[in-house]
Amino acid sequence: MVKSNIIDNLIEKLIMLPKETEWVEFKKDNFNPDLIGKYISALSNSACLHYKDYGYLLFGIEDKTHKVIGTKFKPKECKIGNEELENWLLRKLQLRVDFKIIEHVYSDMPVVIFKIDPTHNTPIKFDNIAYIRVGTYMKKLSEYPEKERKIWKWIDVSSTTKTKKAVIEAEGEKEAKPEEEEEKGLWDFVVDGEKSLKDITECMERMIKATKEISEKMKQQTVEVQKIAQSGVPGTASRIYKLTTTIAMDMTQYAKKLEEEQPKFHSSWESFDENITGLLQTTRIHDDKDKEAGLKFRSQVDDLRSSVRNALKGVRKYRESIANLKRISRALNQASKRTVYVLDLLISDLEGADSYCIKVLTLLDEKIEQEV
Repeated sequence: MVKSNIIDNLIEKLIMLPKETEWVEFKKDNFNPDLIGKYISALSNSACLHYKDYGYLLFGIEDKTHKVIGTKFKPKECKIGNEELENWLLRKLQLRVDFKIIEHVYSDMPVVIFKIDPTHNTPIKFDNIAYIRVGTYMKKLSEYPEKERKIWKWIDVSSTTKTKKAVIEAEGEKEAKPEEEEEKGLWDFVVDGEKSLKDITECMERMIKATKEISEKMKQQTVEVQKIAQSGVPGTASRIYKLTTTIAMDMTQYAKKLEEEQPKFHSSWESFDENITGLLQTTRIHDDKDKEAGLKFRSQVDDLRSSVRNALKGVRKYRESIANLKRISRALNQASKRTVYVLDLLISDLEGADSYCIKVLTLLDEKIEQEV
């Protein structure tokens, strides 16, 4: 009964998540074995990327509404040829990834849960191809080198910690207790973290300002193009061509600004990520000063997360608007292609930033609740 309640609580927690959650996937009854294998790869890699304990693939739940509708899928009875589904999946996944299949009845409706461990050694592949979740889509990891680098970075940090413990055990040494190590208090972490937040915020504000300016300018220019086209006076085509050339020049200048700021933004988040690792390994709350600093820093991170999501919304909207400018002129084609490329890099960084913020908020909450 207790176990059943735990699974019920897990399902309720998962269906309350946002639709774009990259480490959870909901399906009705589409239990294609190859698709399941690809999702295990994608969700294991995404769980690692987002620092989650598990990834989840659930059957019997609508993807768009998260409504529990039940499933006819019975994976423990499913066979591929003469081979059981679970063994077939384990054979085709490289490297071996641990996952658990749970068949459960929730509110009188059958639900199936694949509970998938995050990768710890190398990106998980299915049929020699590694997959990743990007928003609500499943993609090949090779198409997103930045996400692959982040996975490898986290694997390296995790492996280093495990190797250190293994060496200590092999040599029969006593691992230093927390009080014997040179610890950092949460106050020290906050001092380091606030510097990273300041750099991130300033960089993001410059990019948001530039995006708002180019968006407003394009609205005005689009209205002007429409007026010229409707006028029908002699020289209309020439005037429109000149105006589209101006639009292309403005877009190119915007792209140049982003090309300068995006690497700075990315670097700032790399630094912030390092602080997260430090928090995981060394920080403790020693006194009320640490707790007060932690609460203040939590508020700052929460505010930053809101800013990141607003920025992501604005950047995505602008990217959609310029996607419709192709085939108008050569200059606009070139400008839009250059701009879309750097916007995609920025969107990837902003998505990562949102994940980092959630991770830090979770860690801070755990530290504050457990240690004081």
